[in-house]
Amino acid sequence: MRRAGAGRRRGMTGWIMAIGFLVLGVAGLAAGVLLRKKLSRVWMASFCVAGVLLAVLGGALGVGQWNQTREERTWSYLALCYLEQGQTEQAAQYLLKTDRQDLETTAAQLLLERLRGNDTIARLRADTLNNLARTDSEKNLCSMVSGVAAGDYEAVRTAAALLREQSALTGAARTQADRRFAAETGVWLGDPEDPTAYDQELPEAERLRQQVDQALNNGSNRWAVESAAQLVQLAPSADNRLLLASAVAESVYSGDYLDASCFAADGQEPDESATAEREKLAGQIEKLESQQAQLDLALEGASDEAESERLADEKAQLFARQEELQAESDNLYARRALSSIADIHSLEAEIVRARLQYAMRDYERAVDQLLSAAGSLQCRLSPSSSLTNGLNAVRRAYEGGSDAVGVESDQFRDTMVALLSSGSDSVALASGSLTQSFADRIVSDQKVYGKDLYASGIDLSEFPQVTLLLSGRAEAMQQLVDGQGQVKDTRAEVDWQAEMLDAEGVTNQLCCVVDCSGSMGGEPMANLQEALIRFAQSDLNGAYTSLVTFEDTGRVASELSADPTRLQAAARELVANGGTNISAGLEQALAVLGRADGARTVLLMTDGQSSLDMGVVQQLAAQGIVVHTIGFGQVDDNLLQTIADATGGQYIRADSSSELENVYASLVGLIGNRVQLRYTAADTDTAEGRYVYVTTGEGSASVRVEYSLQDEGSDGRGLRELDPDFVTTDDMATRLAEDGSLTITLWLEPVLGAEHLTGVQLGGQDVNFIARENDAYTVDLTLPAAPAAGGHTLTLTWDDGLVQEYPDALLVGARLNTGSFRLGRLRLSATALLTGDGRLALRDPWLTEEVAEGQESAFSLSVQGNLTLPVDEAAILAADAAGGTMDLGQSGVLTGYGMLNLNSGDKAYTWNAPALTGGTPQNFQVEATAEYVRFLTGAEEGGETDGTVPQE
Repeated sequence: MRRAGAGRRRGMTGWIMAIGFLVLGVAGLAAGVLLRKKLSRVWMASFCVAGVLLAVLGGALGVGQWNQTREERTWSYLALCYLEQGQTEQAAQYLLKTDRQDLETTAAQLLLERLRGNDTIARLRADTLNNLARTDSEKNLCSMVSGVAAGDYEAVRTAAALLREQSALTGAARTQADRRFAAETGVWLGDPEDPTAYDQELPEAERLRQQVDQALNNGSNRWAVESAAQLVQLAPSADNRLLLASAVAESVYSGDYLDASCFAADGQEPDESATAEREKLAGQIEKLESQQAQLDLALEGASDEAESERLADEKAQLFARQEELQAESDNLYARRALSSIADIHSLEAEIVRARLQYAMRDYERAVDQLLSAAGSLQCRLSPSSSLTNGLNAVRRAYEGGSDAVGVESDQFRDTMVALLSSGSDSVALASGSLTQSFADRIVSDQKVYGKDLYASGIDLSEFPQVTLLLSGRAEAMQQLVDGQGQVKDTRAEVDWQAEMLDAEGVTNQLCCVVDCSGSMGGEPMANLQEALIRFAQSDLNGAYTSLVTFEDTGRVASELSADPTRLQAAARELVANGGTNISAGLEQALAVLGRADGARTVLLMTDGQSSLDMGVVQQLAAQGIVVHTIGFGQVDDNLLQTIADATGGQYIRADSSSELENVYASLVGLIGNRVQLRYTAADTDTAEGRYVYVTTGEGSASVRVEYSLQDEGSDGRGLRELDPDFVTTDDMATRLAEDGSLTITLWLEPVLGAEHLTGVQLGGQDVNFIARENDAYTVDLTLPAAPAAGGHTLTLTWDDGLVQEYPDALLVGARLNTGSFRLGRLRLSATALLTGDGRLALRDPWLTEEVAEGQESAFSLSVQGNLTLPVDEAAILAADAAGGTMDLGQSGVLTGYGMLNLNSGDKAYTWNAPALTGGTPQNFQVEATAEYVRFLTGAEEGGETDGTVPQE
């Protein structure tokens, strides 16, 4: 409805401007000719030149408008083609590309919702469709389409075929669309002719693009990569390079094998550097497999159970390392693709980087990439509304502002699919397994953040003391006040205190501000009235309620009263009429609540777009009046989010007016519940990329708030991985003797490359460094001498003066024979070193809490990284000589750096969210005693792993 009007207005405005300029141009030219005898030559020439320029401008605008109209008709036509084949995902993606709301497009949208079984949305589409019909034939067609039953594939197919036959797209444009559909699907729906002849007519670059699309649609990802590589060699534009990177991501995610020949130019030898790197990894994997085979033989001849257990643990550790190396080999070309697009700084490039991260199963980093793009200045200034709307939808979802309604809808998912396949006109990427999985992941992630808890403000004026204002349901608020929960600031758990702001006995003062503009007529108004009546009938704990309406002006329909029947009576009298003036409604709400005492809240509902007087919003915020906003239809999401953010409220996005009752019902439990939470940040050095994560009780509700101590966002540069980072002194000496030098590989985050490094130190010693050819993020470090035993700090100095330090980036020591350890009730399996400085170092350990047989383990995870523990080295050496599982004592704190992943034995494990530290290496600590095992810092997704652990 609103979108329909907006689409038609934009289309009409374009044509009016084109015709207007053309008419003015012709008029100016005619005036110059007709008045040539009365005007001087200069004036006559001026009229003629101005007329020609205006006519040319009008003609150019007209051509542009014509091309846009034809393109949008093409999208609608292709959507009908896919509906005829029963393919809803592809049809939805093409419909998202157009703002046209003509009969053909609206009918296609209706058929899509019927095929999906979305009856409510389909009915709204049917109402719009019937309003668009003018002639008897159009009315008959609309009647036939509207009569299609939900899920009736054959009826949808018949209706789509009929609509396609009567499409406004004709002539060469229609033939081109038919051929495009054939290229994407291999199905020919056009007039009988040879569609393959079209390939010979295309320019080579366009032929290769369609070949990439066809390959992706058919699941031939290797062919897609080969075709995209040829396209880049022919025309190395940013768009073509991004298309190649996307094809690589799809191929890596699907497990397709890529090699150097996929990227080789015709007649040229392939670049074998990747092959050499993969062969090196294969050699390491083969060595691990051989060691495991030897362990199998040793297991057969093991003398006792303890020996068998030790050997089995060592084999498990070797297998884990093998899987890590295999993943590195599998992701080789994805990492190279990341490097190849590092110089492209567009929103489309950010999305492709997220796709590559997701292809490498680095799910949290992939989402963080999208969130970073959503918060960038580039996103705010981008002319692409589809991109910015999609990124903003991701941001709002992860901030918890719209978690109550909508994130599990088809519309939200369609938006995610469209976002993740941005940069391509076809739906090939949209239908790929990576895009579909990524979209599902984003939707499922919303089940973690924002449930019953949201942040209404953060005060950093006294940093490192931080004050966080939280709102939510009473149960969640009370848990925080009682100290039941966990707070982390930038990976570090902090001590905190929470207090209820609104004391018991304070009366809630509520003002419902509702949109009564003309677009609310019919079913939306009926739904709104029912929602308000049910809201008034709910348990509001004695709150005073009032009702304000707005259209062109604002009006108080019901003054504040403790009698809920007054609100019900006013709701029944609502009538839809006029325009949409949100500011007028908020002004009336300010007048109503400005003279009231207690906790004051506004519930603002609209289905349209409006300008906004931010002065009114600021007055509401200054008086402590919270505004929750509710939107449905074609609303301005950013506007409603701005109002909510400015006043400490929450924006809830409904899919349609039919959900208003549930939305108002959900708000009942949020009104008047506010908690002020204070803590002191432990890490005061990190200025950017900071966040606070709050979880209540056993993790039933949680919220994450990102903040920065600087105006600019974090660029994410720094260490990604060091290899080797865990070696024995003997290995170092052997390598030095064999090669004459020691080389360590440093992988940087794909943000700033080695050309921005001015110095590298390891263990306080300067080292030579050089980036590998064609890979600025892989750096070889040449050490002047073999490092001594102990932990060595890596220091990176950048050309802008930034210095980054990574303690214990390299651990060197003496290898232990034992691979199985016990600390309190924690069991560990790992490769172990004694570092010579009083610490035991464990590489890629597997941690499991020991429980009685048959009980569920509350703690089971693996670490991709290193753990250290202070020990008595003499006692460790003696225990190592004795063999068996080594007892490290009844309690201790393990300090680590790496990535944590929940294992299937952990009670918090779920199949779709195994990553515990966001897929990013982080500092963390784990405390183990005879009674419990718990995190002290680091874990982002959950909190204490043992629900029986007493709070600190």
